[in-house]
Amino acid sequence: MASPDELEQIKKNLLALGKTLDAERIMRSALNQFQELSARHYGNYNVFILNARQLNDTSLSFNDIKFEESWLHREGPFVLEYRLFIFKDGTADHTRCEGGWVNWGMSGRFRRSGHQGGIFSTNPDKT
Repeated sequence: MASPDELEQIKKNLLALGKTLDAERIMRSALNQFQELSARHYGNYNVFILNARQLNDTSLSFNDIKFEESWLHREGPFVLEYRLFIFKDGTADHTRCEGGWVNWGMSGRFRRSGHQGGIFSTNPDKT
């Protein structure tokens, strides 16, 4: 299981990315770091990160969730809350949401359908 110290270090790494709010840089870095954490502790699992503002417009159906966490990212006057899921398989229907790095990111083995947002599935039979 991931330790609180590991999680705090990842959060510090994300805050150290710079003085400006660069959503793509934050999301890519978060995905990479959490995918590495997942591989160390859980094996071949997927990582889904979502801007918490998008939760009401996203349908999540994840199986075998190993880890779930919320964190705030602050840069100057900006505050973004993110939700993180490390899971074995499932779907995320993100079709009613805005696309873009500030809103979501996924890492691991998955299939995506749709352009902005979309349906992400680790089981191709479910897309």
